[in-house]
Amino acid sequence: MKTIIFKRVFTIAFIAIICGLLSWLIFQSLKQDVLPMGSAMPELRCFDGRFQKIIKPDNLNSTLIMIFHKECEHCQYQLNQFDKNIKRFGRTRMFLLTTDPKFFKDDSIKQKWPALVSSQNIFWGVVKRSEFKEKFGRFVFPSFYLFDNSGKLCFKVKGEVKLQKILDKLTTLSGPER
Repeated sequence: MKTIIFKRVFTIAFIAIICGLLSWLIFQSLKQDVLPMGSAMPELRCFDGRFQKIIKPDNLNSTLIMIFHKECEHCQYQLNQFDKNIKRFGRTRMFLLTTDPKFFKDDSIKQKWPALVSSQNIFWGVVKRSEFKEKFGRFVFPSFYLFDNSGKLCFKVKGEVKLQKILDKLTTLSGPER
């Protein structure tokens, strides 16, 4: 008798867990994207090592935002690719953002990515994870968001991406002269 009751309780609990999990999956798949393609670039506050800065669209140039973590090997690979090919980005503004509040206490970025550090179109910053998630949605390290010069999102990738794919998209946005 006790084993029959135990089996029924176990079966009901198992079915309830499966139903709950399926409901959550359906809800997640139907939830709207926080920043769908074509969205306007949200203003975002970040700390550039000395001052608070507000990232806004630029009417003249495309803007590429990368969220990264300095210890992520995929992020380091992407930053190495950017550093080696910085001239291919032309006038594109790049915001290289991290959620690590101690990022600017480490001087190793100057040795690791000297071209990125010295470029006038590259801006490094620390952003609050909660604010970034609120304005850009869920993300992984690295994630990329490319906005055209009118501030509309035209390309986004969550995870590592081939450099050529970003450059191709930039070429279609602003022509080969960038």
